[in-house]
Amino acid sequence: MVTGAVLLLLFGLLLFTYQVRVTQVAVVTTFGRPNAAPRTEPGLYFKLPWPIQKVHYFDKRLQYFEDKFEQTALTNQVPVLVMAYAGWRISNPSVFFPKWNGSVTEAERSLEQALRTAKAEVLGQTRFGDLISADEKSSRLPLVEAEILRRVQAQMEAGNYGMQVQFVGIKRLGLPE
Repeated sequence: MVTGAVLLLLFGLLLFTYQVRVTQVAVVTTFGRPNAAPRTEPGLYFKLPWPIQKVHYFDKRLQYFEDKFEQTALTNQVPVLVMAYAGWRISNPSVFFPKWNGSVTEAERSLEQALRTAKAEVLGQTRFGDLISADEKSSRLPLVEAEILRRVQAQMEAGNYGMQVQFVGIKRLGLPE
């Protein structure tokens, strides 16, 4: 009898509660629509059972995204192969969830487009000698990366994606055959 009561209590707790971990943010939807405020603080929270409310969890830590190794042209029409990377996080879950319907993959596709556009624009105004130099002090690669970051951040702000890009870098440079 006691075992049955304990099991019933545990089952009730599982139906009516959810846990947010330190590395998570939770968006609770009622009949598919997000509630007023996402849960960002860790702890145990109450909810209504599944058909009424559903909990969507997102990682609030810094995410790493890597672009493809693709060809682009520099200012003097020299073709180069470039692979870029970006670090981003969900800055506003209330905006992020409805914009991407909870899909991190869709959000990263948008980030990929913004990164490719900014990379092509900035590298289109850059000379080959600015990227690679025998003297480390004369290399303008950090300035190029900073400009790409500025443009990607501007695109994320303009699109109101609920994402914040923290850093951008060029991982790999190459010359086509």
